[in-house]
Amino acid sequence: EDGGPELIVEDDKVGKGEMYYGTNAGVLVGDGTRHGTRECDHRDKRGVRITASIYLADPTEQNLDILAGDTTSVFPPTG
Repeated sequence: EDGGPELIVEDDKVGKGEMYYGTNAGVLVGDGTRHGTRECDHRDKRGVRITASIYLADPTEQNLDILAGDTTSVFPPTG
C-alpha cells in the first residue's frame, strides 16, 4: 500500500506502466514486454504476496535457445 504499485511493465513502444495487484485478478502481457514486481516487506502486517509468471510457448528444436534466453521477467525492475 505505502510502497507504490507492485507490478511494473515496460516495452520499447508504449513505455512504462505500474499497477497495484488486486484480489483474484490477473495481468496478461505480450511478447517482449519486460515485467517485474517491486520489492516489498509485509512482515509488520504478517502478510505475504505471492506472484507467478506463466509462459505459454510451443517449444521446438529451432526455438529452444530463444525460450531459454528470455529475459523479460526481471527483479528488481529497472527504474
